[in-house]
Amino acid sequence: MNENRTQPADKGWNFDPMTGRPILRTPPALCRDAVFALLIFAGCLVFVNSALYNGFAGGFALAVWLLATAAILYLRGVLHFDLFGVVCLAACLISAGSFAWYGETSMTFWKLLFILLSASLFLVSATGAEQHLLADFRAFFAPVVLFLRDACPHLPMTARAFFGKRRETRTAGRIVLGLLLAVPVVLLAGRWLVDADAAFDALVGGFRFDFGACMTTLIFGGLFFAFLFAFLFAARKGELRAATRKETPCIPILDSLTAGIVLGAVSVLYLVYLLSQLSYLTGGFAGLRPEDMTFAAYARRGFGEMCALCLFNLALVFFTRLFVRRDGERLPNALRVLVVFISGFSLFLIAAALAKMFLYIRTYGLTFLRLATSVFMFFLIFVFIAVAVKCFCEHFAHIRVILLVGCVIAAAASVADLGALTVNYNLYAYESGLHETVDIDYFERCGDIAVPALVRLCDDEDSAVRYAAHQALRQLSNYRVERNLAARSVVSVRASRLLDENLYEIFPEQAEARLID
Repeated sequence: MNENRTQPADKGWNFDPMTGRPILRTPPALCRDAVFALLIFAGCLVFVNSALYNGFAGGFALAVWLLATAAILYLRGVLHFDLFGVVCLAACLISAGSFAWYGETSMTFWKLLFILLSASLFLVSATGAEQHLLADFRAFFAPVVLFLRDACPHLPMTARAFFGKRRETRTAGRIVLGLLLAVPVVLLAGRWLVDADAAFDALVGGFRFDFGACMTTLIFGGLFFAFLFAFLFAARKGELRAATRKETPCIPILDSLTAGIVLGAVSVLYLVYLLSQLSYLTGGFAGLRPEDMTFAAYARRGFGEMCALCLFNLALVFFTRLFVRRDGERLPNALRVLVVFISGFSLFLIAAALAKMFLYIRTYGLTFLRLATSVFMFFLIFVFIAVAVKCFCEHFAHIRVILLVGCVIAAAASVADLGALTVNYNLYAYESGLHETVDIDYFERCGDIAVPALVRLCDDEDSAVRYAAHQALRQLSNYRVERNLAARSVVSVRASRLLDENLYEIFPEQAEARLID
């Protein structure tokens, strides 16, 4: 009996004492589970519909906040909050909330990736699932690990809990299944009634719906809900900790001498390169560049060498910590010295590349790519500092620190929005005399966030700037479409108001036509 009781905690099933066959673990689905399942399902539908048909604006931000609130309330009493988890959750909600202010910008793709990563890290920290991820670089792949090792395996268990033969689960399962099936049936019948009867069409005219959009939302929203709720249900029933396997962050397959030779050879190469190219690398600090290179080529080449070498160095350091055999917890002293040297060399490369980028920005102004590159460089500085500190303090949770710094930087970049910062800086640099020209075409590509700056430039002293600003506003006005409430943001509403207020200045021919009429 004792063996039968301890075995399910490791493998998730029990044995029938009569037949010897495994009995699958099926925790009961209560009415509370059914209620939250419906709430989370509704949130998943809003989330998917907003992302597919309303863009990333206020509706998407609201959907993320509603899903987060429902998940936290559902897991109340199960979650364990610490500083790391709270910071990840706050950064996720702040980044999602920024869509309600800015809408879609150049940062949209990166904010979506960060929201997914920070939400996964919060679930790892708060539920205790896959805690070993936070010990090494695998933490950056937390969404994939949670999906493959926690959400997918618990789909059958969740289905059995809601639609099994237990008496206490029948009612909850029937309610959920009935409501899920009722939605497409009602939509399909309503579509036929609207097409068949003009009076009914007029009655429900204000509630028109796109049947294709509704079905797409149901399909993808249902898939998203299935995997998300499978993870939440398993966490609620205490199944995640039993299914989590404890893994060591070290796979000792390399001897320290072998790794030392590799790191030593790389360090010698870096030292030779550093001594031979010192004047070239430090030119950005003095505001100088080679005479045969433009500012653009000088800065881009600096970023290319920094990015490739730093990512290579990161991989080299992490794999050294992962694969080298050690007597205790620390790496051998020689390896630690080499790791610190490689980290210091990487820091110098980053500083040199930043100096070149600032020189480039002072000359040509800001763009999203230049600013995002600079922010990424600053993040890499913290990464290599944390790696160097780890060599001297083995109990230092460097991955957690790196992730915390990344969350703070990403949340700050979302609140300020890098695209909006570039517009404001370029406008300030032009009006203050730092730059003699301003790139109106870039403002036009920025969309709604640049409308206030373009309206301001319509009164500029330079006739060419005034004309270009008017033309950019005309283009933005021509391509504007009427948006529903879920697709709006604060910036888009402000841009629409400014365009309406300056309609006749932007389109003087409409003012003349009105006077003639």
